[in-house]
Amino acid sequence: MTQLCVWMCAPTARSSVAKPMIWLYLRSGSPFRTARVRILWPGGTRVAAGYDHEILDAPIDSGLANSRGSSATYDYGWASASQIVKRVTFEGRIGAASIDGFTLTPYGFNARVRATDSVLVSGGYSYNFFIVSPRTLELGLTERRGRLGVEWDPASRYHVSVDGNYQDLSDGNARSELAAMVRRAMARTERMNLDLGVSAYTLSAARDLPDGYYDPERYENYALVFFPYFKISENVGLGFSLAAGVQRARQADSSFRFGGNAVAEATIGIYRPWALKVSGTVTNNQRAESGAFSGFGGSAALIRRF
Repeated sequence: MTQLCVWMCAPTARSSVAKPMIWLYLRSGSPFRTARVRILWPGGTRVAAGYDHEILDAPIDSGLANSRGSSATYDYGWASASQIVKRVTFEGRIGAASIDGFTLTPYGFNARVRATDSVLVSGGYSYNFFIVSPRTLELGLTERRGRLGVEWDPASRYHVSVDGNYQDLSDGNARSELAAMVRRAMARTERMNLDLGVSAYTLSAARDLPDGYYDPERYENYALVFFPYFKISENVGLGFSLAAGVQRARQADSSFRFGGNAVAEATIGIYRPWALKVSGTVTNNQRAESGAFSGFGGSAALIRRF
């Protein structure tokens, strides 16, 4: 998967008085096309709108393909608004989505609460199509998703995050996910930063159905994660996320096996008006919703600052 992204950010007028900021984001590259605009006012009010176009393909014998063995298309236009009120941020979204033979009015809402200077609690609820594979689109599956997350900084060098999701699917199934990570800053030097973390992830489903998505009785992944960042020069940086650990899926083989993934991102022009971000990923562990076991991807983002 390769993508080209363009970010643009500009004030609406040149003035000593605070003015709204406008962000424009464009992404083009198979199988995605995305356009988004966001306006942020100094008082904490934000409005946004966007359009997403996605094409899904799968091998005919994978269990993810539709009955025709063809690609499926998902189109989604939406608008959102959010407001900061002291320590709480509220956000709501509504849109219109279509897939082959089905239309839907997705919606969602989120809230973030800065409970203390070191604790952030967030949660949300959403309703949308279940976009995983051509099979789920052909069936017109929908999901109702609830999410709750906590981030905690117990000390200056430590960061703890816990995130849980629950999905109620229209085919009668239900899935739950739990992800947790503890991360510590190990080194801060003139040329390199290094963080070290441990992560845990579980995914469970109530039923095993042939509906084009991954629904194990229980999937587990435990990993050690390295986050090195190299300061090549004042305007060039290279960061990595390297994870290695063990995983297992109880519905197939209860024994743990090795798994890992790697993400690399280079930024050129950190303090310049134009910046280029190039990233690549390789995955051979954590199961996606589709059940994909391994994959790779890449993207390039061009950013213009005003």
